[in-house]
Amino acid sequence: MNKKHLHICHSLSVGGITTFVKDLVNLNTDDNINHHILVWQKETKDHFVTDISKCKNQRTVFNQIVDDYELIFVHSLKLSFIPTLLRRRDRVYLFQHGMTFGSGFRRLYKRSIYFLVVNIIRFKIICSSDFAKKKLKSQILILNDRLIKIIPFGVNLKHNTSVSQTSQTLNIGFAGRLVGQKRIHKIYEAFQLLECHPVINFRIAGTGPLLKDLKETSLTFIDKQITSVFEGHVKDMSSFFLNIDVLILPSIGESYGLVVLEAFSNNIPVIVFSDTGACVDFIIPNKNGFIVNSIFELSQRICELNAADLRAQLKMNIKNMNLTRYHLSNTKSLLDEL
Repeated sequence: MNKKHLHICHSLSVGGITTFVKDLVNLNTDDNINHHILVWQKETKDHFVTDISKCKNQRTVFNQIVDDYELIFVHSLKLSFIPTLLRRRDRVYLFQHGMTFGSGFRRLYKRSIYFLVVNIIRFKIICSSDFAKKKLKSQILILNDRLIKIIPFGVNLKHNTSVSQTSQTLNIGFAGRLVGQKRIHKIYEAFQLLECHPVINFRIAGTGPLLKDLKETSLTFIDKQITSVFEGHVKDMSSFFLNIDVLILPSIGESYGLVVLEAFSNNIPVIVFSDTGACVDFIIPNKNGFIVNSIFELSQRICELNAADLRAQLKMNIKNMNLTRYHLSNTKSLLDEL
C-alpha cells in the first residue's frame, strides 16, 4: 500500500506556493509515495485535494484526517490545528515560503508564532535555501538549529527545445504579486533613466494591491514608446514566456525565486538585483542573465538588451543549459526521504 503525505494550505488561489504544491501533487504515481492537499479556507475542486473549508468544526474533521498520513507538511498554519498536530509532532514540517514579517503588531505576532512553534512546540521547518534559513534566524531566536532542514525547491521543468524569435521590439516581463516586496517600481524608474530609445513592450503577469498605482505610472511612459500590458493572473505561464525576451525580478529577499527557474525552462534570460535573494545564485552573468546593483545599472542592461543578437545569444545559452538539478522530482525525493 502506498504511503501518503499531506500538504496543508489555506487555499489554492494565486501564488507561488499554490503552483509549487499543485505541481508536486501532480508527480504522484501508482508505485510511489503520494502527496495530497488539505485546504481549510477557500473552496476548491482540484484533484488530490481534501476541502474542509465548509466544515463547521474544522478541528474535529482535521483530527480525523491527519492520522492517515505518514508526514504532514504545513504551508499555512491554522492555530486551532496545533493541538492535533502536537500528536504527530515528530512527523510535522513547516514550510518557510515567504521572508517578509511586516511591521508593528503584525511583525510581533508573526515572530511570536514562529518562536512558539519552533522553540516551544518544536515543529521542524523546511527552508528552500541557506539564504532563507539565515533570514529566518535573523527574524526569530531559534534555539535548536537541527530543527531546520534545507530542501531546494524545484519546478516542473519542461525545457523547451525551441527558442522564440527576437523582434525589433524589446519585450520585457515581470511575474509575481504586485506588492512592495517585489519592487516593480524599480523597473519603471530604470525606464526613466534610459540613455537609449528602445521600443519596449512591458508585460506584467500578476495581481495585487499596487495594480492601480502601477497602471497610473505606466501611462507616463507612453510618449517614450514604452507600453505596459497588465495580464493579471496568468494560468499558462509558458504562453507568457513565449511573448517576452527577458524577465526582470527586482524583488528583495526572495527565499528562492521559482519564477527564475520557470523562465530558464522557457529559454528566457533573467535580470535580478544583488539583494533579490537566493535566486541570485541561479544567474551566470552574461550567460543566462545579469545581476545589477542599482536602478541605473538596470537601465544600462536594458539598453544592451535592445540589441536583438544579444538577446538571441542569451536564449541559446539557456537552451543548452542542463536544468535537471532544478526539477521538482528532486524536491519530492528529498521530502519522501524525511
